[in-house]
Amino acid sequence: MQEQIWPTLKIGDHVQVTSWPFELSKDRLDAEMIRIYEWLIKNKTVLTVEQIDRDGIPIGSFVYLREVEVYESLRLNHSCLRIVRSGSH
Repeated sequence: MQEQIWPTLKIGDHVQVTSWPFELSKDRLDAEMIRIYEWLIKNKTVLTVEQIDRDGIPIGSFVYLREVEVYESLRLNHSCLRIVRSGSH
C-alpha cells in the first residue's frame, strides 16, 4: 500500500495524482468525476492546495481544459498523490 501524504499537505503545496487512487471505485463515481481523474492522470496536471477544509482535508484547485477553461477543486484525501513543489518555498 502506498504512503498517504495527504494529511501532511499544506496550503500552497503543488501535487499530482499519479495513478488511479485505490480508495476510489469507478462504479461509485459519476462519469464526469471519472473523466476528471483520468484527465488529471493522463496530463500530469498539477493541483495547488488552496485551502484545508474544516475536516482537515486539503482542497486542490486546477484548470480543467474542455471546450473552455473550467476552474475546479478536488478534495485530496486519497492515495496516489505526489508533491511536485512544497508551498513553503
